[in-house]
Amino acid sequence: MDLISFCWDLGCKLPKDEAALQKLADLSDEDWEENQEAILNQFVDHPDDPDGLTHPKLLDLWKKAGEFSEKQREKSKKAVAKRRRGKGTTQGNPKCNSGKPRGLSQTLPTGHPRVTHGSPAGHPSTSTSMYKYHVFGT
Repeated sequence: MDLISFCWDLGCKLPKDEAALQKLADLSDEDWEENQEAILNQFVDHPDDPDGLTHPKLLDLWKKAGEFSEKQREKSKKAVAKRRRGKGTTQGNPKCNSGKPRGLSQTLPTGHPRVTHGSPAGHPSTSTSMYKYHVFGT
C-alpha cells in the first residue's frame, strides 16, 4: 500500500514524523534515504493539523467527498421527516413497497385462486422466473 492510500485511509493526513512515514511506506533505511526527498515533495503541511502532512489533490477530493456525503445525509433526513409526516407516501408507485402485496395477486379479480410466494405444505409448485408461484384455492 502506498503513502497516498494511507493518507486517504487516515483521514487525508499523514504524520510529519519521517520514521513513521518510512514505516508506513515499508521502506528499508537505504531505500528511504534514496527516495525520501521525492516522497516528501509529494506532500504539503496539513492545513488543519500542524503535525500532519497531506497530498493537495487528495485533500481537495476528500473535501468534495465530505461535502457530497453531507448533502446526501441532509437529503435523507428530509426524506425521513417527510415520510413520518405522511407527505411522502409511496401509494401508487409500483417501484416502492407501499405495504400492499405486489405481483400477480394484485391483478386477479376477486374469487380467483390466490397467487403467493413461498411453498405451503402439500401444494405443488411451478417455477416462473426466479420465484416459485403457487396457485391454490381461497
